[in-house]
Amino acid sequence: RNVVRIRGDNKLIDFDASVNIGERLTEKISSGYLPPEVAAVRFQLEESLDDLMRRKEELKQKFKDERGDDEQDKIWEELKVLKDKIKQVESAGSNSDKEEPVGDAQVDIWAYGVLMFELLTGRPLFNCDKNDNLLNDKEKRRLVNWKSITGEDLSDVLKDCPDQGLTESAKDLLRKCL
Repeated sequence: RNVVRIRGDNKLIDFDASVNIGERLTEKISSGYLPPEVAAVRFQLEESLDDLMRRKEELKQKFKDERGDDEQDKIWEELKVLKDKIKQVESAGSNSDKEEPVGDAQVDIWAYGVLMFELLTGRPLFNCDKNDNLLNDKEKRRLVNWKSITGEDLSDVLKDCPDQGLTESAKDLLRKCL
């Protein structure tokens, strides 16, 4: 059977959604294992370009009005994410006949990284249901806007391991996969 044991719990790894390199990904693939680029195409989040542009202008005004450095930093980060989202929506709009994503090494490496994260920390990278599908739009947005694994997430990697070299190697692997 396709089972992995994580912190005393058995987890089924569902291989019947697998495809050959170059084949179209099936609907059965678990969204918790999709790489951000594929998730962006698959989810096509509901926000319109007008909504995003309006939010961008609101944030720019808020940035000008805010005097605290910490708050300005948060607004700036949100603006950067929003600009990326606007590019995605503009690209998708001008590319409406975009092909459905296909299986490739990128999909496999990302999914491997997600699984390794769970094995090395004992917790999932994203909040998912029992079928490993993302629970809500907040998690979908988190995946679609993914830039890299955070220090907070990495702090959980092998946290009880006495071999610091092994821990750093595991973190390096996750940085490369995710």
